[in-house]
Amino acid sequence: KNNRYNYRANLDINVTKSTTLKLGLGGRLETKKDPKFGEQNNLWMEILRVQPFSSPGFVDGNLVQIKNRYIPMTMRNLFYMYYGKGYTEASQNTMNLDMDLTQKLDFITKGLSFNIKGAYNTSYTGSKSWNGSMESYTPVYKSSLTDPGLAIDDPNFDHTIVYQLEGTASALSASEDWSTKTRDWYVEASLRYDRTFGDHKVGGLLLYNMTKQYYPKANTDIPKGYLGLVGRVTYAYKDRYLVDFNAGYNGSENFAPGKRYGFFPAASLGWVISEEKFMKQVDFISFLKLRASYGLVGNDILNEYKRFLYLPDSYSASSGGYYWGVNTPQAYPGASELILGNPDVTWEKAAKQNYGLDMNLLDQRLNFSLDVFFEKRKDILIQQNTVPGFVAADLPAVNLGKVNNKGYEISLGWNDKIGSKFRYWLKGNVSFSRNEIVYKDEIPQNEPYMYETGRSIGLNYGYVFDRFFEAKDFNEDGSTITGIPTQSGTFKPGDILFKDLNNDGVIDGDDKTYFGYGENPEYIFGLNAGFEYKGFDFSMNWTGATNVSRRLEEDFTRPFNTGDAPLMKWMVEERWTEEKGQSAQFPRFTQTNRMHNSQMSDFWVRDASYLRLKNLEIGYTLNTDVLKKVGIQKLRVFANGYNLLTFDHLGFIDPESKISNKNKYPNTRIYNFGVNVNF
Repeated sequence: KNNRYNYRANLDINVTKSTTLKLGLGGRLETKKDPKFGEQNNLWMEILRVQPFSSPGFVDGNLVQIKNRYIPMTMRNLFYMYYGKGYTEASQNTMNLDMDLTQKLDFITKGLSFNIKGAYNTSYTGSKSWNGSMESYTPVYKSSLTDPGLAIDDPNFDHTIVYQLEGTASALSASEDWSTKTRDWYVEASLRYDRTFGDHKVGGLLLYNMTKQYYPKANTDIPKGYLGLVGRVTYAYKDRYLVDFNAGYNGSENFAPGKRYGFFPAASLGWVISEEKFMKQVDFISFLKLRASYGLVGNDILNEYKRFLYLPDSYSASSGGYYWGVNTPQAYPGASELILGNPDVTWEKAAKQNYGLDMNLLDQRLNFSLDVFFEKRKDILIQQNTVPGFVAADLPAVNLGKVNNKGYEISLGWNDKIGSKFRYWLKGNVSFSRNEIVYKDEIPQNEPYMYETGRSIGLNYGYVFDRFFEAKDFNEDGSTITGIPTQSGTFKPGDILFKDLNNDGVIDGDDKTYFGYGENPEYIFGLNAGFEYKGFDFSMNWTGATNVSRRLEEDFTRPFNTGDAPLMKWMVEERWTEEKGQSAQFPRFTQTNRMHNSQMSDFWVRDASYLRLKNLEIGYTLNTDVLKKVGIQKLRVFANGYNLLTFDHLGFIDPESKISNKNKYPNTRIYNFGVNVNF
């Protein structure tokens, strides 16, 4: 159960004719109550793992819990996981303050102004846990209580089912409480200049910013801070030729003195061709612009939990310690180094190029935009791999990695009228992005296909599915026939047969490679369309993606999971059988060879392309004299829906989610009905 109250107040003040002040106060008060078993996501995981016959429910107000006295498996009773266990209650108070002060400095020179901004955010969460217990019934055979020594198959054994009360009931009591807090602030001061001299527009910006976070996530209370200085100069001639120069000078705590600051310049050019005299005769083009930019950006983060990359981690103390002595060695407590520091580590850098074309044609009815980008990222923060084993230490981050990125984005739109009352529009877009690992200090491999260098980031690594074993692949004694690659394990028809990539007759680690796509799609596309007619309006928004993969995880790759979990209907229908053969979507169901079939291979990596109707809305607007007489300028009634349709290859997993397992709150379909009234 969640209760949330949001508040927001804004105040704009004209202090003088040249001074404006904006103040904002916002936040929320939130209480959240979860069952003691855990977060709601755990519930969705357990729903699929619980056996349908694990409990008949409640009898006389008490839960019936089936134990493994007569059944050779552990019953996963979903009710029992929550039944009487208590709950955890958390209260959160979040507050956000912001301020914006602008002072015009026209008395110095026209177009000059000074601005200062500030923001302060704080949050406190207090949590308390309440524990309890309840009595429950366990079904047993009557003779198990009256004559516990009697065998269950004895003719005199009474198989009448009775309910035995077990456990104790206790009132809820507070067991523990804890709290978390966050606090950060941001300050920005800038001097801006914007002025027009005839056909010339000039602008300039000098900006300083600083931020500090007092309770970062990196398991430490040491505040985290950043400093930055930004400069920009712009020039435009007749809004036809555009020039923009930017530069950033940023500092990071993650690097040693002398390495903390990075300089990141950028420049862009624009040419509005439609403003040229020779374009005035081309009446079907109303706007045409070419643009290009080049810039350098930086990154200082290895991961969110690793800070101060130039310093070594704290030592790890061990109670076992080290052994000293020859004949009777004794253990002495000691400490070991963790990750070493690197005083030479500095900013990761990326050189980015962008080229673009913008066009409006046919009296603004047809719109077209094209963006092409290239990125070369170097000095990427990674940990070395090609280090001898006798270097008994966890190595620090170094500036070694290299990755290239490229892609484009295209949008095309049409907006027009038919007659005076029917207006319609249609706009589509598609984007493409692909990266390539240029260098990552890989360990030498036995086969060229085992390297990640030259491939995209985030590909899955494992064996390659060849086919399912068939009956003809086995001799009478159950061994595989000649020609089947050798691999450890005992196999039966319906098990997975992997490809022998190096043709050495053995399936081993040298037959692993990279395959599929990453979890981020290479192609993303969308479509927005709608119309308006005599007060009616309709709009819809489609989104989709392709060249994207999802890896199925444990509960899909291991039937029966820990040995006692149930099976989903579609898994049973799509499993391997002699009739289904090579068209099966899952190998044979077994509890004895699950590790072989479930190990990482491209068999478990599925196409996650999808097309989704993200939003659809219909409405009708009333704008009559009758409404105006009662003070209503306009009234609109509408209905809309979200996540209404999805077309994909997965079916059982949300294709937009990067989590392929089911321990996640399911995707929701939302319907809204409403009224907008303007007075």
